[in-house]
Amino acid sequence: MPAPTEIKRVTFFDNQFLQQAEFQDEQRYHQYLRRRLNYALFDQSGVVQGLAVTTDSAGKQYTVGAGMAISLLDVDREGRDIILLQDLTAPLTEPTFQDGDTAIITIHYAEEDISFHNPGTGQVEVMRKREAAVVTAHNGAVPSDGNDYIVLAEVDFTSMAVDNGPRQAARINAALLTGGVTPGAPTITSISPNAGAPGDSVACQIVGTNLSGAALAVSGTGVQVSGVTVTATTIDFTLDIDPGAATGARTITVDTGTPPVATTTFQVAAAADPPVILDLDPGSAFADNPVDIKGDNLHDPALSPGDDPSDLGLTSDPVTVTLEKSGAEPLPVTGLAVKAPQEVGVAQVITATIPARPDGTWTDVTLRLSNNAGEATAPFTYLG
Repeated sequence: MPAPTEIKRVTFFDNQFLQQAEFQDEQRYHQYLRRRLNYALFDQSGVVQGLAVTTDSAGKQYTVGAGMAISLLDVDREGRDIILLQDLTAPLTEPTFQDGDTAIITIHYAEEDISFHNPGTGQVEVMRKREAAVVTAHNGAVPSDGNDYIVLAEVDFTSMAVDNGPRQAARINAALLTGGVTPGAPTITSISPNAGAPGDSVACQIVGTNLSGAALAVSGTGVQVSGVTVTATTIDFTLDIDPGAATGARTITVDTGTPPVATTTFQVAAAADPPVILDLDPGSAFADNPVDIKGDNLHDPALSPGDDPSDLGLTSDPVTVTLEKSGAEPLPVTGLAVKAPQEVGVAQVITATIPARPDGTWTDVTLRLSNNAGEATAPFTYLG
């Protein structure tokens, strides 16, 4: 909507003859003033409330929660409200996305004409303008096509892990803050990790908006907060869990002095049993070939087939695998993925890709699997 050269509003009186132009001018007046206020309050396009991104790794789909953003594309399209009234779920499908790709989830403003047939004129007329919040998953860079794309999150297609680091938050005009304007109440988008066991010291991060100056408090007993570092969009801190702390949920409260406070949940989970390797299938292989590691307590039960166990995500139990030879540096094994959380005779299975052999002396070696609960080993033989 181009900026007007003067501000006028329609006045009404009895027996006034009104036509289309009068009603349009009335709408433009109110729309312009609302958008002008948005444009003055904010100096950066971004999320105002909600619009959190979550994923379903099994279904390869993502959900954007209901919420609101502000678009400040330019002075002629200033301060447009982008409102998603209901949660939206959409798939990430092949071949658009493949393993190793990153989906950039964005939202932008769009208008759509809703037409009807006018029997008086016989013409098709525009009856309504629908203001839409358009959610898109981009593979690679966000296009430059005139839309003000606001980044909500990035999603790793392989693990479906959500990265909120690139998320764009609407920013209050800093010049207004020095004039006594109160910033908005704090909001929380995510906490990672969100669980730990008695005796753990867990480095956590809260992502959200309006977090500057926040103080943290944890409900219950047995969990203490330390090492708090705060920015406008993140809070980094450590949760020290007493060895005798009772299991269950703890509420973490973020208080910036601007009500209401924001809360999130951290789980104190029972200490996990150490891993046990029952079998390697096969027990010998050439480099670059897969091997199934079968055993008990290899990974957090929350992981599903296809998940990367080294990705924290919603689990506090990352997994590492190395090949080891006496007198040499351990050789990291990458390409880990959960193959089966439940199988007859075997509780869990992780598949791993055997790395290149450093030299010909690496034949009979030790495979070591480690997680937060301990470690387990099994003999392995390089072929070739």
